[in-house]
Amino acid sequence: MKFVGIDLGTTNSSLAHSDGSEIQDLDIFQLVSEDTVLASKWLPSFLYLLHENEFVNYPEDSLVCGLGFCGALARKKLGSESHRVVHSAKSWIGLGSQSSDSEILPFSEMATKKVSAVMAQAAYLKYLRQAYTRQCGPLPSQVILTIPASFGDVSRSLTIKASRLAGFESVLLLEEPLAAFYNWQHYHSIRELPKSVLVIDIGGGTTDFSLLCLKDNRYSREAVGRHLLLGGDNLDLFLALKVESEFGFKLSPSEFSEILSQCRDYKEVLLGDCEFQETLKFTLTGRGSSLFQKARVLTINALSLKSALMEGFFPLIQEFNLDRPAGSDLGIRQFGLPYEKNPAITEHLRLFLKSHAPRLCKDGPEAVLFHGGSLFSLEIQSRLLECMALWFPKAPLVLKNPDMRLGVSHGACIYALARQGQAQLIDAGLAQSCFVGIELKDKSQSLLCVAHSSQKESQRESPDLVLQLRSQKTVQFPLYRLDLEDARVGTIVPHQGELPVSIVETRITNQDSVVPVRLESELMPTGELRLILKNQRQDEKYCLDFAILQDMQKIRQNQFPFLKSMFEVLNPVYGKGGEIVSPKQIRGLIRELQNVSTMSKDKWPVLLCRKLALWLVEEQRAKRRSEIHEQMYYSLLGFCSRPGFGFVQDQELIPRIETGFTTFVKSPQNRIEYWILIRRIAGGLSPRFQCSLFESYGWYVTGCKQGLKLPGIPPNDQEKKEMIRAFVSMEWLETKDRLLLFEKLFRQLKSKTLPESDLWMLQRLCTRNPYYADPNRVLPYSCALELLEFLSEQSGIVASHTRLARELLSRRGHRDYDFNESDRSRFTQRFGLSLIENEPGESEDSYGFGEGLPLGLRLPNHAQ
Repeated sequence: MKFVGIDLGTTNSSLAHSDGSEIQDLDIFQLVSEDTVLASKWLPSFLYLLHENEFVNYPEDSLVCGLGFCGALARKKLGSESHRVVHSAKSWIGLGSQSSDSEILPFSEMATKKVSAVMAQAAYLKYLRQAYTRQCGPLPSQVILTIPASFGDVSRSLTIKASRLAGFESVLLLEEPLAAFYNWQHYHSIRELPKSVLVIDIGGGTTDFSLLCLKDNRYSREAVGRHLLLGGDNLDLFLALKVESEFGFKLSPSEFSEILSQCRDYKEVLLGDCEFQETLKFTLTGRGSSLFQKARVLTINALSLKSALMEGFFPLIQEFNLDRPAGSDLGIRQFGLPYEKNPAITEHLRLFLKSHAPRLCKDGPEAVLFHGGSLFSLEIQSRLLECMALWFPKAPLVLKNPDMRLGVSHGACIYALARQGQAQLIDAGLAQSCFVGIELKDKSQSLLCVAHSSQKESQRESPDLVLQLRSQKTVQFPLYRLDLEDARVGTIVPHQGELPVSIVETRITNQDSVVPVRLESELMPTGELRLILKNQRQDEKYCLDFAILQDMQKIRQNQFPFLKSMFEVLNPVYGKGGEIVSPKQIRGLIRELQNVSTMSKDKWPVLLCRKLALWLVEEQRAKRRSEIHEQMYYSLLGFCSRPGFGFVQDQELIPRIETGFTTFVKSPQNRIEYWILIRRIAGGLSPRFQCSLFESYGWYVTGCKQGLKLPGIPPNDQEKKEMIRAFVSMEWLETKDRLLLFEKLFRQLKSKTLPESDLWMLQRLCTRNPYYADPNRVLPYSCALELLEFLSEQSGIVASHTRLARELLSRRGHRDYDFNESDRSRFTQRFGLSLIENEPGESEDSYGFGEGLPLGLRLPNHAQ
């Protein structure tokens, strides 16, 4: 039987394969220059996007997915053509947000072609798959793909999605620190195994800590650190920012990329084991077409840069139990990624061990296994060991893998062997603790830990609490996964805006409206977490299964017992055959749906809305039965489909919605309802559709050169208002077209003809952080600046002005789009704001996560 193990790294990827005995590394042939192809054991995780007529005569196996080429040459191109090179895709996957699957990379305003992080990961995987099949034949059924231990459920799902796009029928995921340890176990045989092993994995984009313990001669993974977006990329950025400050002026995007590329190479000089250089030269090539353009050269003392790196990222921390202030923020949030604010990796290690060592290894871990590209440096290893020697009675034994670069792909193969009984498996359960939302005595929402990190499959845990279970009404049970290293079953923490990974919505049937219950949790072999609610008054229990390793939308529970009745309400109006219904009945459709569901439409969960929308799309021909049929259809479908993105089914739902103009072109109300529908689902409409619609009909609202005429009657004033609202919501419009909309609305604002309720449109146009489009569509800095200047000069700043200013001034982590510090500080004072950090990757809108339903569990004798 054959096995394949893949290390899909932030900086480098590799593939190992085995026939059950020897493990071999795949030779990955790749472009290293424009006319040279060489083989390597690893593939740099960089993707160069081709432009038209480039590399047209190159062999197909040098290119991938019709996008471009990946590997060594792509990495080299990053220094000179950064706007064409995708990198750090794995870090975007780690965000587990909307941006992870949006076409925003390369994250540069100069980029003309973009892909998503998922597409980039799929390109690397497809290149590896093709390289394997050319040399070894068809892929085996056992393919193991490694991921950071701290990856959340969404990030894991996106990784699976990338593998499917790359042509892998199925893959198994394995945590990278475990893979590294499998590799060590396989190649080393020592008489006395260490009772506890700390795995430190510092790669290009993430830092992972895992603690393994030996029980009954078998290792189990007992603890995993929280997700830290902190690794070699941060060191590169820190160096580049240091060099920029030495130049004494802000570098352009291309100049910064040029310096960043040099910093990647010099980092190896500073921290590697090669001969140390006393000075480092950084060069900015001349700009312009003249042959006499001079390059600018800056010489920096290498020792000062090395010291800054070590003190910033690996400071020597002597006190283990003493709480320390947060490390200084080095400002290394670049390319839109929300990198960890505190860069001190030794401090993160201290917090991890402080949380878990007293329970698992009170004298500290007996051994440590280093892994990841950043830990090639013996100096960094020595600093980590020096810290642990200060914290515990003695420093841990260092375990060594034969080749740190290939240890994870090898370990993935060994894991496949272990699954076949040819090696010893490591017990590994949950990576993060699971919490369920509960209501406290003071009506506030808190989170109760129901399953701790490292809980094993089939292991049951129960908090020592009696809770009140609401029955006789539809309630929700939201499940959260948090990186709280000291959480135990029964721990209660405040809810601070976290989003659930899974929700079960159901109605518990009992004669009492409140039932006292005890909870018991069990991790099922299927990957689900089962919560068992045991009635304390009688022999009765209720089971809830949470799909924690699947997308939130794939919950198998029957959440909506009233859904069938809602379809029965819709069927006479829009169902096949249809009945003769009066206009009054159609106008009362939403009211009747609210009655059947026993909740107002504003409280319908997003999953319920999408189920209704899918039903309506199946019957969309029925909207043509009359004007009132179409009006209500547009209204209900738009409400149930908003905002058109952010839900898995949206990628299938929105393209199926007929977006052609209203059938009843002479009815002003039907025309208005059409534009409201378009506004509500704009986020899911394709860039081509958005641009085509504006090109055809945008002239009605901008007053520019006439385009196509809308069918039927000319639009009245109310229709034009809805048209401009729809166009403003289309973030994929060309910048020149969004500028026309801005100029139109800004003129209205200055002439006091723009209602305050429509000020959101200027905010949406000028935002530095689009909801769903890529940053290329951001309006020029001057527009946002001009808008804030005008508002700040008005007598009496109102709340809507403050909200707009707060949105525009919030930092998003990209030097090319954020307000500069001078303007930001000035407007912060003018609008009376506090300096804020609004990191990308945080949710802009909590709509759609079941907030309308009451929580199913209450703890009456506990107040926050």
